[in-house]
Amino acid sequence: MVADKGKKSKVVERDVEENNNHMDGDLVLSIEKLQKIQDEFEKTRFECYIRQDLFRKRRMKLVSIESFMA
Repeated sequence: MVADKGKKSKVVERDVEENNNHMDGDLVLSIEKLQKIQDEFEKTRFECYIRQDLFRKRRMKLVSIESFMA
């Protein structure tokens, strides 16, 4: 009977270890997906900043033309 408990605990330990490895793999994939999303967000944010800068420069040019909006 004692030998059965030893075998079961090894099997349970192996199952727990495999489950942990599976969870670690899922965690790594989730972190990689999150990193990809963050990279896309940063790229979009940078593009918006460039656009805002262009609109600001455009507005300044238009303001400098006295009779443009008259």
